[in-house]
Amino acid sequence: MKHPLWTIGHSNHSAEKLLDLLSHHGIACVVDVRSIPYSRRNPQFNRERMHKNLSSRDIAYVWEGEALGGKRDFRQNPEFFDAKGRIDWMKIRRDESFTLAMERLRTQVGKEPTAVLCAEENPRNCHRLHLISAAWAESCDENISHIRGDGRVETHTQIVPQPELFC
Repeated sequence: MKHPLWTIGHSNHSAEKLLDLLSHHGIACVVDVRSIPYSRRNPQFNRERMHKNLSSRDIAYVWEGEALGGKRDFRQNPEFFDAKGRIDWMKIRRDESFTLAMERLRTQVGKEPTAVLCAEENPRNCHRLHLISAAWAESCDENISHIRGDGRVETHTQIVPQPELFC
């Protein structure tokens, strides 16, 4: 059976609520794609605490924020920005580190139910939709499910109706 790519945002949930959402959907591994896996407002989602909490439910934790994160520093990576100084998702998607991280993600998803985690609850407002899910769908795999804070699931095509792809 082929697993979908799951995504979830921790928002300002309690750690317990996030764990319950992941468990409810059978997630076995979380791939954290936050560039900076720390939060002053939500310290329950700091990297080390997150790893410990997930382990308590036998959910694996992998951090891929360096390659799959949405925050880039213009001074360090000007090649990822357009002429107006806005981040250009397509430029990031062509970067070798992103491509290799997506290959690792695809391998992980092939093994077990895996969720990409970021901070934003609504995938429409998060790089996991505009960068990671878009790249996944572009590879002609639209098997993407976004777990919302209330527990419901939205598919990628419900959020972003796709033009016909010729795969």
